[in-house]
Amino acid sequence: QYTAWVPHSLAKLPDNVSNEEGAMVEPFAVGLHAIQVSQVKPNDKVLILGGGIIGMTCAEWARTYGASELTVTEINPQKMEIIKGYGVVDHVVKADAPDLDAQLQEISKGGYDLVIDCAGIPSALQTGINALKKEFYMRVTAVGLPHAQFPIDYEHIVLKQVILRGSKGHNFDEFRSVINAMSTGRLSVKKYVSRRIKLEQVQEGFEAMKAARGLDTKVIIETE
Repeated sequence: QYTAWVPHSLAKLPDNVSNEEGAMVEPFAVGLHAIQVSQVKPNDKVLILGGGIIGMTCAEWARTYGASELTVTEINPQKMEIIKGYGVVDHVVKADAPDLDAQLQEISKGGYDLVIDCAGIPSALQTGINALKKEFYMRVTAVGLPHAQFPIDYEHIVLKQVILRGSKGHNFDEFRSVINAMSTGRLSVKKYVSRRIKLEQVQEGFEAMKAARGLDTKVIIETE
């Protein structure tokens, strides 16, 4: 089967990048875009809200760009253990812990330079704003799409001159950068594939994903 597409939106995978790895290019390009929008600097302390695939790709790139400390919040205790197993972040904290604000202050020793919201949930974003260092010009980047409009601590943003940015998708240069990082071995992505589904078993696969209640990080549908 064939389709027509604009040439500048196509990228050929190198011979040493598998189709499965190719399926991971897009989420890693989203993470790279978020990190570049966030202007991550060496020794930044970074808090990532949400431990799904986009949260983890943000963590991977934040580390590459020199972040000194990475913390991820996640609500599912089993998923927390999975995230720890990836060996990318320094701390994984339960997102609905009653003492979450205190935990984040203790871990960061006074707050974070940057918060990346991959959850799109009002309480998560407010947690992130609260977790920033008590200095001017700390950064928040919104990546996760919200399901509805929600309130924000506007006064805190104004008085502390918080830099709030949005990050949407990726551009083609970032797409190519991810492919290059995979090809040269600077980026290892296969560990994030949590489930593989045969094309003829798609319905059963989606039902299994639903039953797993968010434990999957990235699911691949195999067409061959």
